[in-house]
Amino acid sequence: MKKLLLLAFTALFGVTSAFSQDTNYRFGVNAGSPVGNSGDYTTFQVGADIAYAYSFLNTIELGGLVGYSNFLGEDGFDNVQFVPLALTGRTTLATFLVGADVGYAVGLGNGGGFYFRPKVGYNFLLLSIIASYSEVSRSGDNFSSVNLGVEIGI
Repeated sequence: MKKLLLLAFTALFGVTSAFSQDTNYRFGVNAGSPVGNSGDYTTFQVGADIAYAYSFLNTIELGGLVGYSNFLGEDGFDNVQFVPLALTGRTTLATFLVGADVGYAVGLGNGGGFYFRPKVGYNFLLLSIIASYSEVSRSGDNFSSVNLGVEIGI
């Protein structure tokens, strides 16, 4: 697992050297409420991610994202943790943004699955307020949550 995470970080930051003049790093934290069947045995979700995106036409960004998501277990259930490895994209119109992350979430101690996170937000200079829905789909089981978070442009 450590080798996979090291490879993901190396790939994310190694690619950026080719576009170093147009670097757009973002660091985000979020918290949310589990929904669907994951709400039956988890109480809360917390997460963080770091992304690099290349900007096109000053309104479209495409890049990669590495994150961490922890669903806190309820009443004897264990925490369920994931490391999303995703493509990220967004468009910004004035101060509003719309985007999505799509990829694979590696399960820590359990199976991983398809990762999807649409989001909307509002920009304040280098700080953005983000509302999102995240879902990890795996065979017969989904872990999903409705989240609120902040991102800081680095």
